[in-house]
Amino acid sequence: LVGSEMCIRDRSYIRHRLKIAGREKEIFELKSLDTLYKISKGIPRVINNIAQNALFIGATENLQKIPPGVIESVAADLEI
Repeated sequence: LVGSEMCIRDRSYIRHRLKIAGREKEIFELKSLDTLYKISKGIPRVINNIAQNALFIGATENLQKIPPGVIESVAADLEI
């Protein structure tokens, strides 16, 4: 445990969250997921925050997949 939060160490967390939301197709590039977990240190709340903002950018920019640069940009904007 990290603080009161479980640490997530694999890509299945995001895939599971997207599946619950009704998304079966990959939306994050694999390197984006690696970048997301590295920056978030596997903390679910941080993963969710970065991922949600990255999805907003992806939708706004009409991206087919979220590249690592979007993850890095979001994390910088959120000062993570």
